[in-house]
Amino acid sequence: MVTIDVEVPQHPMDLTRREFGRLSALGLAAQFAPAFNAQSGRKIGYAVIGLGRIADHFMRGAIETDNSAITGLVSGHRDKADKIAAQYHVPQNSIYSYDNFDEIAKNPAIDAVYVALPNSMHAESTIRAAKGGKHVLCEKPMALNVAEC
Repeated sequence: MVTIDVEVPQHPMDLTRREFGRLSALGLAAQFAPAFNAQSGRKIGYAVIGLGRIADHFMRGAIETDNSAITGLVSGHRDKADKIAAQYHVPQNSIYSYDNFDEIAKNPAIDAVYVALPNSMHAESTIRAAKGGKHVLCEKPMALNVAEC
């Protein structure tokens, strides 16, 4: 995972040469990222935490891409997870509860985690996934306050 720290000004004409160079390089890299992924032939595997409406939007969008797959589910409702797993071809051994969620760290099919839970549960799940070595996409805020972050 690469992080580039660029402060984007209110007006494009206020960019410094260095900031412009960084943004240009990032834009160029973003254009080639799909090609690099296509060369590997492997899709990015996402585990989705929380299986409500927001997760449904994400999962339907992910399967419409050439570079993403749903490879894990985390839910407090096993029956709901089983139904969604069948729909997205997620293996039974890639369905987790909140209690055994940390086991995703051992699952090589999961590259990233999409957190689609109520805001009050974001920080804990984001931190647990990151500690497990997974990339994290968290909808809405990562935490409720600075202390949680």
